Amino acid sequence: MYGAAGGVLTTDMTLTRWVPDSKVAILTTLMVASTAMNIILSLECAHLRETVRDTQSRRSVPNAKVLSFTARSIDGSTRSFTFPREKMLILYAFSPTCVWSHRNYPNAVSLSKKLGTQADFVAVSLIDNQTLLETYVAEHRCPFSVLFGVTPTLKKDLRMGITPQLLVLSSTGELLKVWSGTFVDKNREEIEAFLHVKI
Repeated sequence: MYGAAGGVLTTDMTLTRWVPDSKVAILTTLMVASTAMNIILSLECAHLRETVRDTQSRRSVPNAKVLSFTARSIDGSTRSFTFPREKMLILYAFSPTCVWSHRNYPNAVSLSKKLGTQADFVAVSLIDNQTLLETYVAEHRCPFSVLFGVTPTLKKDLRMGITPQLLVLSSTGELLKVWSGTFVDKNREEIEAFLHVKI
């Protein structure tokens, strides 16, 4: 309802008041602008997520070759890995305190089983806390070897640091491929295509 002075009469349960046209216009403009900004930000976030995925998929693999390394098991023994060897070695870097490592655990189990005899699958904790690892292994009943205590040099050479992370070493010790993050979307597609398995 319009008033005589070019405003708007608004009626509620208790009173009738007059609101100038300019205030209505400003409020309407702010609402439209806010909606537009939300849409733009949503599109920008989606674009950034896609950019991150593309960057990860195209990132260069470190020019690294491993001759040998050792790691510790939670039972107190030491495992030694030397190259050349009969099969590829798949290193699954994780952290027992990383929420994404916990969420990706079923994918890691599935991959380790699907690989069968074509490669050796070993989980390597980037946190060298035996108590945490013992709890982790007990809770998850890991079907694969869980090791820790690899040298800082190996971590640096292979650029191990993000968890979860999957690293593929050839039978001669050459680093062939690295995937960082959970095994979903593009990571899953690339892992399955490269290793010829279905996670």
